[in-house]
Formats: sequence, C-alpha cells, structure tokens
Amino acid sequence: MELRHLRYFVVLAEELHFGHAAARLSITQPPLSFNIRKLEEHLGLRLFERDSRSVSLTPAGQAFLAEARRVLAQARHAEETVRAVADGQLGSLQIGFTTSMLYRGMPEMLRGFTKRVPNVDFDLIDMPVSEQVEALKQGRIHAAFSTSLTLPRGLDGLRMADDALACCVHEHHAIAKRQRIKLSALANESFVMFSRDTTAAGHERVVQMCIAAGFYPQTRYYVRQWLSAVALVSQGFGIALVPSSIAQAAMPNVRFVALDDPSRDLSSYLMWNPESISPALERLIEHARRPPAPRRSSTRVRTAE
Repeated sequence: MELRHLRYFVVLAEELHFGHAAARLSITQPPLSFNIRKLEEHLGLRLFERDSRSVSLTPAGQAFLAEARRVLAQARHAEETVRAVADGQLGSLQIGFTTSMLYRGMPEMLRGFTKRVPNVDFDLIDMPVSEQVEALKQGRIHAAFSTSLTLPRGLDGLRMADDALACCVHEHHAIAKRQRIKLSALANESFVMFSRDTTAAGHERVVQMCIAAGFYPQTRYYVRQWLSAVALVSQGFGIALVPSSIAQAAMPNVRFVALDDPSRDLSSYLMWNPESISPALERLIEHARRPPAPRRSSTRVRTAE
C-alpha cells in the first residue's frame, strides 16, 4: 500500500465520480481505476460499489476513509516537520552560559531569537568557561555564551559587547564612595577570584592586571561564577574585580567602583563547535549577527549616592 493509493481513494470517496476524481488529481481515469483496484486487492475487500451509473462507498470503505485521512494527515505533518527542522525553523538547542552573560545582552538576544524562530526551543545551562569548552567539543551543548578572553582553539564564535572590569567592594569599605580608583591602591586587599582550574583565563587576567599594577593579589576566596564573587563581597569577604554589568543584579551591600587603569575590558562570545552545527544553531548564529536593538537604559558602574 502506498500513500498514492490512499490519496486516490480519499479523493474518489469525496467525489464519488471517477471522472471528477481523476480531474481533481490531474490524471486520467484508467490510472485512477487501476490504483483503486490495486488497493482493494491489497486489502482483500471492496471499498466501492460501482456500476455504470453510480459509485458509492461500502461499509468497509466508509470505515477506511477516516483512517486514510488520518494517515495522510500524519504524512503531511511528518513532511512539514522534517522540512522545518532542515530549515532551522523547528528543533531544540542546549546552550551553556556564564552568569555574567545574564547582564551582558544574552537575554535580549534570546528573546529576539524566540520572536523570529518561535518553534526552536532552548535549554540554558549555567556552567563555567572550562566546562563550556569541553561540552562544546564533546557535542553535549550546541552553543555557549561565554566570558572567554579569546576563542578557544577549535571553536568558532561571534564577539559580543565588551564589558569593563570594576572593583566590587562592600558598601562600608573605605573606597565605596570613590568614583574611580587605581588598581595599585588595592595591593593590600584580600581578593575573591576565580580558581585557576575552573576559569584559567579569568584567573590569569586578574593576576596579570595586578602584576602590571605592581603587586600580586592576595587571594583567600575562590569561586566558579561572577555572582558568587559579588555575593561573598556583600557578606564582607574581600573585594573582587568583576564585569561592571553585574551591578544590574542589584546585590545588596555592595558598590562598584570603576578602575582607572588601561586594558580592563572583558570580552565575551557566543561560541560553537564548527563541526557540530545544526540547522537550528545556524538560525541562532544568523540572528546573533544582526545588529542589537538599542537598550532602554544604561547601568552606572558606581551606585553610591
């Protein structure tokens, strides 16, 4: 039994006239009669009663009509689904992200993507940069919004907006009301920092900045995410150099003071494995290349009055 047989059967059942059914199918009557006869032979029963004057459905034909319509509808749905998947209009994506990307354009980008491609679902997975890189290379995620300083070897990506590093301090810290501060003034402070094993690039960036300012950071507290660093500072544990956009998280008891030093920008990327690009991922990359919409408001680095 072929879908063609079912389609011919349904049209004839609706028209109950071989000439009209053949015209609707854009074929001649002999192929229509032949295919109906082959279908009946396959089923081993008659679907139509016909004579020289009329055509009518048998009881078996009436029962078969509903099932044939259902099968044809499922076939159309299957065809539409596979075409949508192939075109990137339907599917799912596993996307890793670092917490600071929640405040660096990722939510706006994904909301815009959902409006453009509403039938592609995505799961967001919070993970540090080192885990993102391994997950991309192993095919466990499709893409990652990352604060990686550079694109890791073997991965492709689009650079997103840079973000200036700021000094996060407790609101009662001596520099909390300063507009700006030189990094060298923090030489005697206790730092909250990424562990080298978790985010080597972020760890090395802060260390190298401090060395360039004339000191090696005294680190007593290690974290896996930027928000964890801010949370520790809010509880009175040290200071931290974090993206200034983290101020949007409105963590209590902290202030963000701009650094009066060069080379303090932090890069970010949408990254993916070029060997594992799905149609849905192609759509996300295409959307990410579009110019971002203007943001409604900007966040000040320093929040003290």
